[in-house]
Amino acid sequence: MAWDSSFKNLLKRYLTGATVITEMEVPQANLRLDFLVMHDNVLQYPFNNTKEHLAGEFKSVRDRFNVHELHKSIAKAYLYSSNEKVDIEKITLVFVLSKSIPKRIEELYTISEIQKGIYRVVHNLDIQLILLNKIDYDESNSYLGIFARRAVRWRAIKRALIERERFIISVAYFLYKEEVIEVAHAENIDVDPISLSIRSAVESIGITRVVDEVGLDRVLEEVGLDRVIKEIGLENLVDKLSEENRERLLKVLSEKMKRN
Repeated sequence: MAWDSSFKNLLKRYLTGATVITEMEVPQANLRLDFLVMHDNVLQYPFNNTKEHLAGEFKSVRDRFNVHELHKSIAKAYLYSSNEKVDIEKITLVFVLSKSIPKRIEELYTISEIQKGIYRVVHNLDIQLILLNKIDYDESNSYLGIFARRAVRWRAIKRALIERERFIISVAYFLYKEEVIEVAHAENIDVDPISLSIRSAVESIGITRVVDEVGLDRVLEEVGLDRVIKEIGLENLVDKLSEENRERLLKVLSEKMKRN
């Protein structure tokens, strides 16, 4: 679950200009698509060849992916088309894979590479397989690299540390704590493990619980007041905080209003 949640949070943050829905329900079949991206040809590689409705499934190294999973997802895509009255020709079913394509799928279907690391499965439905270990990476898609093999992951973590991409670093630290520290030391990049732990915890278990554990001051220092209010809402935040932290929050808000 940690891998899936992390992947979906990154999609929401980095697929700008598109609508990203996670855990998309397919009610009649009691099934869910991992994510749905609705866009108007604004997505960058490796999603640049997809149609307006990208129905996606993410398979990490810990997930099973075989012919049965493929067929189940095809059924979800057709049901989504029927339920939402979306023309099937406007849908691309995408599998984002941390592993290679299973041999059985290669035996049953004609598959061709349409772009570096992106493969199309010949079918009435537009089906694409994105292999995270084979695609090219740049600053627009480097966040995907943390779900690839170690060598690719290392480069993605290094880039995030150099560019101070806090969101990517937080997710990477949550998934591969020791590896992030290892990359930082090898590349002579200063990191504060305590700060990484706080930001990682915020992304994984939520701001409110982290505030209770480490105090409001440290959370504000790491993620900022605007992020705290945006994630929880000011009223909810005030209600949930301890009396000490509530007073501290009101003081910070008062100082912020004076500056503005």
